[in-house]
Amino acid sequence: MFGMLAAGAAGLAAAPWLQRGWEGVLGAASQADPTGLSGLLPNPGGFRYYSVVGSVPAKDASDYTLRVGGLVERPR
Repeated sequence: MFGMLAAGAAGLAAAPWLQRGWEGVLGAASQADPTGLSGLLPNPGGFRYYSVVGSVPAKDASDYTLRVGGLVERPR
């Protein structure tokens, strides 16, 4: 049991260092990759957006509006 706790604590302590290293490796690989295949690897420094339609409409911050509705004011 204590071994599992120690392994978990070690993982939490090492995670930021490992993530920075992984981002550095992927960043360097994507800069030197003429094929574009490195784009298939997930980059932990960002996020991916998948869509089933052909394009995504461009939104500008000046004309974008976020509306929240429903049970926000009076939740059940």
